[in-house]
Amino acid sequence: MPFGSQAGPPYLRLAEIRIRGRAYGLISGWIGNGEARAKMRVRALYLAKIPRVEWDKKHFRSIKGIPGAFELKWKAEKREFRASGYDHAEGYFVMVLGYTHKQGTYDPPDWLKTTRRNKVDAQNGNYEIVEFEP
Repeated sequence: MPFGSQAGPPYLRLAEIRIRGRAYGLISGWIGNGEARAKMRVRALYLAKIPRVEWDKKHFRSIKGIPGAFELKWKAEKREFRASGYDHAEGYFVMVLGYTHKQGTYDPPDWLKTTRRNKVDAQNGNYEIVEFEP
């Protein structure tokens, strides 16, 4: 389905940034096809069924320090996975970075700076925005 071709619910539709000419997006390359992707799929399907005003902060929350940025959260492989991004036209949440969090440690440690940079670059058209298939 072409990017942006669906209107109305589901309440969560995912997109990701992709470097022009690459066959895969940033999140697809990071997450792979294992447990983390399967658990993300479960989280995305759950959130797609309910209005955003009813989402719990343990699943999705705003990121302090970056206006308009949010993170999608899920657990897999004994750590917390997160995908940061922003709301895009037509109801898409565009993911700009994937990272993990365990016992107060983020991987990569510069996730906040990278999220900020990737969000600005995506909004300025420096990346392709493509639909993400969880």
